[in-house]
Amino acid sequence: MKFPTVSGWKKQDDVYTATITFKQDGVYEFSINATDMAGNKSEAYKVGEFCVDQTKPEVKISGVTDNAAYKGTVKPTINISDVNLSSENVHLKLIGANRGEVNLDNLYEVSENKSGKSN
Repeated sequence: MKFPTVSGWKKQDDVYTATITFKQDGVYEFSINATDMAGNKSEAYKVGEFCVDQTKPEVKISGVTDNAAYKGTVKPTINISDVNLSSENVHLKLIGANRGEVNLDNLYEVSENKSGKSN
């Protein structure tokens, strides 16, 4: 994992500011403290755990083929993989060529497995 980068310190009056940039996906936390020229030490300021996630979820659909015609029942399977995916953020929309948008309320189920993938 690459370390975050820290900008140079900028001073305005008696306030010093630096920016820490986290460019790589991962779970981070950090703390900071300061000591002034007289040797006075600040309390440590801890930033709780946070996640940088710039990776889009991966979606795979099987059990149905584009531009195909089916006589019987069609049961497509949709797999969505993402480390930080919550089933509450999975939304399914079905638009039929002949019927338009189909109301799917209570017609599908989202399940999560232990690897963070939704099915």
